[in-house]
Amino acid sequence: MSFINLFSGSKKYLVFDVGTESIKAGLFLKSKNGLKLSNVFNYDFKNSILLEGISSSVYFDGIKKAMSDFFNIMKKNKIKSDGFYTTVPAFFSKYFIVDVNINRKDKNKPINKLEEQKIKKTIFNLSYENVLKNYGFPNEQYILSNYDILSYKILGYRVKDIFNKIGDKISAKVVMFFIDKKFEDIFKEVGKTYKVSFVNEVNPIKGIINISDRKSVFLDVGGLTTECFYFGDFGFEEVGVFNFGGYFLTKELSQKLGISYGSAKDLKEKYILGKVSSKVRERINSHFGSIVDIWVAELKDYFEEKNIVYFDNIFLYGGTALVELFSDKIENKFGIKPKFLHPENVKGVVVEGDLEIKTDLRYTNLLLVSHSI
Repeated sequence: MSFINLFSGSKKYLVFDVGTESIKAGLFLKSKNGLKLSNVFNYDFKNSILLEGISSSVYFDGIKKAMSDFFNIMKKNKIKSDGFYTTVPAFFSKYFIVDVNINRKDKNKPINKLEEQKIKKTIFNLSYENVLKNYGFPNEQYILSNYDILSYKILGYRVKDIFNKIGDKISAKVVMFFIDKKFEDIFKEVGKTYKVSFVNEVNPIKGIINISDRKSVFLDVGGLTTECFYFGDFGFEEVGVFNFGGYFLTKELSQKLGISYGSAKDLKEKYILGKVSSKVRERINSHFGSIVDIWVAELKDYFEEKNIVYFDNIFLYGGTALVELFSDKIENKFGIKPKFLHPENVKGVVVEGDLEIKTDLRYTNLLLVSHSI
């Protein structure tokens, strides 16, 4: 799905790449010669994401603060924009934050808070694949046998028809509360002078595909998920989304080293940017080894299952792609040395005033998104 361009006459606009671990923003200037990126902002979420128990309100408050900071920086530097675009975190395409109103069928046994939380957690852990396959959720027979599910409140997208079928199946009222509406509310609150163009999903990599040899795989290794794309004889397609990203590596470091999630995240960032000693790097690699092995093996199995076995190139991009183990382990498993899709490879965008972005994979998606407009 391409961006709906509400700003065809605009000369300046903001592009936000909203992820599970950070938000990046760029101010782009439109001209006859293409796009110019004049300002770059980055906001890291220091705390763990929703899977660690942070409520949706806390997460959205973080986004709200990040947006406010961006706008304040712009105001302070007298930077004006005609509008902005944003993408949604991969987290919300994979999992659904669910608030469930439930009662026990046996009216003589009132439901207690602990029990209610347990049921909510079961439904909270609902995944896109489970819903798609079963039109239900894990342990659904147990839940449906013992509880009346009065209503859902779901933050999500891509799944409207599926959840309608769930509603029919369990005779429950399904309250659709889409993530795009929540984001729009936030944007309107913190940037009242800005128009909002929200896109539910976009494959920005499509915007720069210009490869003579079509058989190429693209891996966007993000905060929570790895998105896999294939450009073959029949064009461009999304192969799948895997539960692997910086979040899992941070969590592994946190557990193995006995440090907080925030401290582990800071250490991982220094490791990725090459700001740790060789001894520390070696130790971190030993912690990451097994989890990366599992990911690469699952990746290969999934591609074989999809009958995508003949390709000549593997491109890595996204912040977590910089973990040095990925390249070697992918080469060992697939027999192909991966290439990195650096920001400077994104044609049509001229970066001004910030040379570091040219070698930082963490900003690649920001440029890809801008290129899709």
